[in-house]
Order: sequence, then C-alpha cells, then structure tokens
Amino acid sequence: MAAYNKFRGEFCAENNYLVRKILRNEWGFDGVYVTDWGAAHSTVPSMEAGLDLEMGTLIDKYEDKLGTYLMQMSTHEMNGSQAKQVSKFLHTVSDFERLGDHAVNISEVAAELNEKKIAFSDEAQYELDVLENAVKECVSLAVDAFCADDLEMAAKVEPLRELIGILCDELKLRHIARLRTGKCEMKQGFAFNDLLTNLERIAAHCSNIAVAMIELEAADFDTHEYLKSVRELKNDTYMAYFDEYERKYDINGYRKKKTKAQK
Repeated sequence: MAAYNKFRGEFCAENNYLVRKILRNEWGFDGVYVTDWGAAHSTVPSMEAGLDLEMGTLIDKYEDKLGTYLMQMSTHEMNGSQAKQVSKFLHTVSDFERLGDHAVNISEVAAELNEKKIAFSDEAQYELDVLENAVKECVSLAVDAFCADDLEMAAKVEPLRELIGILCDELKLRHIARLRTGKCEMKQGFAFNDLLTNLERIAAHCSNIAVAMIELEAADFDTHEYLKSVRELKNDTYMAYFDEYERKYDINGYRKKKTKAQK
C-alpha cells in the first residue's frame, strides 16, 4: 500500500523507484499495489509507476465539495424550484458517494480472486451473474430517474431492491449448502459473501435515492415511514413491478452443461 508522504521528491503512489525497482524487481512482489485512502495525487504518473488501485476516489472529494456548496446555497434565498433541487441533492449526495465505495470494495474482491486464482463453481457464477444484472438495472433506474426527475421510473426501484435482498439471502443459503457438500471451499465462500453484501448495499442506496425523489414531492420527508408504508401496503403497481423482476431475474435457470459422454 502506498503511503501519503513523498520519497525523493515524489509521492509514493507515483514513485517509479519504490514501486518498480524495489517492490516489483528486488522484492519480487507480484500482488496488487494500492494507495492508502486519498494518497494518489495523479493519474498518468501513478499508472506509469505501476499503481493498480486507488483507494478513495474523486467521488469522495466531489461529495465533500458538493455538500459544502449545497449547505452554503441553502442559506440563500431561492425560488421553489431551486430549493427543491438543493434539497434533492442534499438528501442523495451521500448515497451516490456510497455507491462508489461499494464499487471499490467489489474491485478489491475481484483483485483478490485474480491474485489468488480463485474461481467459483459454474452454479455459483451463474447465480452471481443473475444478481449482478439485477443490480445493474437497479443502478440504471435510480441514476436515470434522478437525472430526468422521473418519479414513475423512481417507483420501479424499491420493488427491484426488495427482490435483490431476497436473492442475496437465498444465494447465501445455497452457498452454505455447496460448502457442506464440498462443491465450494471456504476461500470461495468469503469472497462470495463479500460480493453479495456489497451488491445488496448498492441496491439499498439506489432505493434511498429513489425514495428521496418521491418523498420530496410531499410536504414531510420521512424515508423510514415511506418505506414502511410501501412494504406493508404493496399496491398493485408495486407488485406488478416485483413480479416482472422476479420472472426476469430467475436464479433457478442454471442447468449443468452435459459432457460429451452424456450427449
């Protein structure tokens, strides 16, 4: 991991002497070289020096600056439309930042899988692919709804978030069953659970963004009460979306490939 300080006039994250000559060549380190949080000060020089992963991204910096700016804006007189937009950003900026954090977490798991040459079983990989596609749609819905101020699209996010939570619980149980029967090993189990946790949290933050948009149309903002009422009532529209997603993201579709002998 790259430190914050400089060595011989260059930051450690972009120090070719430290990374390539000492770490890679003399010590023979062939793992992933990452920075400490916020320790990267450049893109091209760090990449050319051999940096693999930056911990703490521009998203963190943007959140700080945008949050500060929005708080300053809120102290000035604004018309109704401007006040609504400021409130919308204030209620969602931290959720967007958390999406970036979980994306970094997933990239770390991927780097570990690659470094240790860990592979999932075909069945587990199929389940992950289905879940990842569901999460991709959840992110797209939330971001597109936010950018377009589309409340109808925002209403589609929470039913998908609920299904993703159910899928994650089911996949954890299935993975435990595979561990017990020897189809998977413990080293795969840790990575699998880490991926499930981060994917589930991404969906939850997408739901927070969509809920914020919907609730800001009302006089009182109470995310918890809104989600509670939505999940208890589950009107026909909500259930129609949920049923559509349940058919679309079916984790039971895996079929083991037949061998030549079986064919």
